Amino acid sequence: MAAAVQLSMFDLFRPAPILRGVDPDGMVIAGRVHTILRLQHPRQKRHDLARIEIHPHENYWMWATAFNLELGGNGYRVGPKWGHFATSMEDAIYWAVRELQKGIARYGQSKGRTAIERWLALYEPVNWKPGAIPALSAAG
Repeated sequence: MAAAVQLSMFDLFRPAPILRGVDPDGMVIAGRVHTILRLQHPRQKRHDLARIEIHPHENYWMWATAFNLELGGNGYRVGPKWGHFATSMEDAIYWAVRELQKGIARYGQSKGRTAIERWLALYEPVNWKPGAIPALSAAG
C-alpha cells in the first residue's frame, strides 16, 4: 500500500505539472545539468542521500529526483524521456520536492529519511519549523 502525501495549500497556487507518458526511446541529459540540488551522505561523501536535477527543455523546465535510504531508494536522470515538465524553474523544484516527499513516504522512519525531510523543508517553506535546519549541508 503506497503512502499518501498530504496536499499542501501551496499546490493550489502552482501551475499543475505537465506530465507526459514515459518515452522508452527518449533521452536523458548526458552532459552538464543546469541545476543540481544535493544532500550529501554524511559518511560516504561521494554519494547523495537525495538529489534533484533541474534542466530547461524547449519552453519548459524538467526535473528528476533520486534518494538512497537505509532500506532502499529510487532515482533517475533528468531528461524529456520521463515526461516531467513545469512552466518555471521554481515550479520544477517545487514538484521535484513533492515527488521526493512521496517517494520517501513509502519507507519507515530512519535517520536518512529524517535528514531528507529536513533538507526538503528548505525548499518548501510551508513545512519549515524553527530548529529544523539539517546538520547536513545542502550543496547545490
